[in-house]
Amino acid sequence: MSFLINTLIRSFLAQQAIDLVQREVTSQVERELKARQEAADHAASIRDGRSGAVDFAIIFSQPHEAVGLLDRFPDAAVTRGNGNTFYAFAYREKHVIVALPADDSRAKLELVTNAVIDIFRPQRMVTAGFAAGIAPGVALLSLYVPNVLIDAAERHTIDLRQLQLAAPQPNSDNQSTWRKPVPPNDTTPETEVMADFESFFRVGTIVTTRRPVYSVAQKQELRKTFAAQLADRSVFPVLDVCQKRSMPVLPMRIVTSLYNEELPCDVKSNSGTAHPARRFGNLLGNFVRRPGSVIDTIKQKQRNLEAADVLAYRLIKLLFQASASK
Repeated sequence: MSFLINTLIRSFLAQQAIDLVQREVTSQVERELKARQEAADHAASIRDGRSGAVDFAIIFSQPHEAVGLLDRFPDAAVTRGNGNTFYAFAYREKHVIVALPADDSRAKLELVTNAVIDIFRPQRMVTAGFAAGIAPGVALLSLYVPNVLIDAAERHTIDLRQLQLAAPQPNSDNQSTWRKPVPPNDTTPETEVMADFESFFRVGTIVTTRRPVYSVAQKQELRKTFAAQLADRSVFPVLDVCQKRSMPVLPMRIVTSLYNEELPCDVKSNSGTAHPARRFGNLLGNFVRRPGSVIDTIKQKQRNLEAADVLAYRLIKLLFQASASK
């Protein structure tokens, strides 16, 4: 008899657990659907002008470039369409859109740039992301505002020294005065955060390539051919679209590797826009072949996180300066 009672009790408890799990799953799905609907409504209100014009649109080419900024605005509304992802948030009464393409190919970058202009009609745009240093003297995690852009594949050049949204011009010390940014939800009195401070940045030539730049040989060849300081994969197509459509735009790139640094081959397979499951499989396979690859991958991830955080800090400076100048 006791065996039968125990069996019934276990069956009852198991059913209760199943019901609890089902209810929790259903609740989570409902919350997710509600959040998505609210995000879509919020983004639509911005597009339709009901929440005011979009002041800034910031285009990144890959998620790991944007993570530093998006982490500071966890309540940003998210919408997706045609493979693109858009985040909408407000900062000091400025409406900001962050856009991410499906991948960092030239076609997708041009697509997302045109979509941002057509849908959100921003007053100004920023293209922000990572770049590789390919010349001596380029410091790690330094911020560059290019004065010349070169498309390596087509050999086209864009001179940005007459940019519509002018970059901050450096003084004799390569420095510029900015106002200290206020973090989101900061309650410090404004008079305490308006102290001026100097923000270091550099100006140089960036060459945009179709393939990632990992090896020292690639960097040497690009430097020799184009006399550039940095190489990236995304800034030229975004600037090209903005120039053709007369959209004010400011390019910003942060340096994530030096001219004499080479990314190990087994770490390259964990970079880029591959599916997370594939990257995990690559990581596991590389670990079996070379255990040290895990350490190299972690170091690269850490550097990317640090670069994204520094880039986010500089972008918030830019947004703060724009709000303070009104």
